[in-house]
Amino acid sequence: MRVRRSKRGMIVAILFLLLAGIAFATHLYSVKTNAGDSGESAVWFFLFTLPWGVLPAFMPDNLVYSSTWGKLAYPISWSMVLLNSFLIYCAAGGLRFSRGRNS
Repeated sequence: MRVRRSKRGMIVAILFLLLAGIAFATHLYSVKTNAGDSGESAVWFFLFTLPWGVLPAFMPDNLVYSSTWGKLAYPISWSMVLLNSFLIYCAAGGLRFSRGRNS
């Protein structure tokens, strides 16, 4: 059994990551230049984390509002984006299993 990879799936996944990166850069730029930004600039980046981005709503409040969460929020969000990118890669034909040589 062989694992086959698709260029189309890779292109779609990379495009997803690039769009998420643009949304994240826009959010960081807004936070750095606009002192009144209360987080609404993160909405576009949040869309790339769905459906996993709603998981903090089911976590204990003392964890979500702790100082540790503030340090881990961006790495956790990016791990959700990477997971979504992998799932999109697979859905776009990224990984396929085949038998034999010419399958």
